[in-house]
Amino acid sequence: MKRFKRITVSMIASIAILEVVPIAAQAEWKESSNGWRYSQGSYYATNWTKVDGQWYYFDSNGYMKTGWIKDNGNWYYFNEDGTMAHDTIIEGYYLNSDGTIISDQTSISSGTWSCH
Repeated sequence: MKRFKRITVSMIASIAILEVVPIAAQAEWKESSNGWRYSQGSYYATNWTKVDGQWYYFDSNGYMKTGWIKDNGNWYYFNEDGTMAHDTIIEGYYLNSDGTIISDQTSISSGTWSCH
């Protein structure tokens, strides 16, 4: 009887630990002929997704986007590796720390901003 109680207590403790400690989902990059996708278990990432501290943008089919993307009225630039550019100048446009273009910027000349 004591052995049965020990086994029962051990099983209950194991189940309780599994409930408290989540099992990490399998997340991985997958490449196909159409581009890169980020698998998050049984589905692919869509829209904005943060991976290893970097922001990426995925279309409705889960494919990673690069280049200029307009989202909610703001323009963002995504590098060739899919990471969102920020705190930099791309094609003459300054991108803030949040990746958006400074909208009142008119031009860059000799590394100096001309804003109005």
